[in-house]
Amino acid sequence: MKGLMEEQYPLDRRSPIQYPPDVRGKEIILKATLSKADEELIGVIAAQGNNNYGYSLFIRDNALIWLVRQGGETFRIKSPGNLPTGQFTVQATLMAEGNMSLEIDGKTIGTGKAPSLFSSPLNPAKVRGGNDNEKENRVGDYSENFR
Repeated sequence: MKGLMEEQYPLDRRSPIQYPPDVRGKEIILKATLSKADEELIGVIAAQGNNNYGYSLFIRDNALIWLVRQGGETFRIKSPGNLPTGQFTVQATLMAEGNMSLEIDGKTIGTGKAPSLFSSPLNPAKVRGGNDNEKENRVGDYSENFR
């Protein structure tokens, strides 16, 4: 029964999700394993939707940011900076009643609250990884060529 209640979508920068998820009324759990090398980590890990309704998980200024937009309003959780060196895992959630959380290596680093789960399909439906090239419709408050 778990398969009927839970959907998983592996995200690869080189291979987009063929059938993007309809997140309407569904909890969202994003998980990623990241590796910090000599260069600073920066860019979009995953984004779906637009600047009115959508979500984005991204890294900027050595901080992990989980951003949800609903009705044009922004709800965000930001890590305090100084991301771990080497490989680490992150998890961002939007749960029932709009409860948001952000974890690094299994430790909660922040919580927040959006109004609710998404009540309609996100547009554009495609999930972007590595960049959010939706021009003026991009979810996050980052530049157009933010990668």
